[in-house]
Amino acid sequence: MKAVFPPPDELDFQTDERDWGAVKLLLDEFEEELSERRSALLYRLSVWKMAVRILKRAAVEKMVLREPCRRDHDYHRSSLAYLKGAGRVLEQELKRHTEVDPSNIGITWDDFAAMVEELECQDREWYGDMKPEMREKLLSELCLA
Repeated sequence: MKAVFPPPDELDFQTDERDWGAVKLLLDEFEEELSERRSALLYRLSVWKMAVRILKRAAVEKMVLREPCRRDHDYHRSSLAYLKGAGRVLEQELKRHTEVDPSNIGITWDDFAAMVEELECQDREWYGDMKPEMREKLLSELCLA
């Protein structure tokens, strides 16, 4: 039996003053499912995918479109790290369960692996070792090229 999930437009939302609450809510849900191990792998994968989507939107609104405060950085960094690690765990579990097909929730195996890799790239981009001065220099050189 194929899992049925609502179309993406039913999951659309706008972040508001609740801040990082939507991301935290999904991370809590995912953590509960992981700890109890009661749910199917596809369900955990779909919750992870939705949490990544919400994190991206929150990051744009809180980190890109305005100057982030310390709290924004803290929530963004911890949520990003959690989802990155959870994605790697899911990746390993998917490799072991050949009967599970992520396409049942609208994502191919390659797309899933790319989502995990993208989280790692975002982590390096936001929180890597590069000093702000070097980043500014590189960005200005890129703009001039």
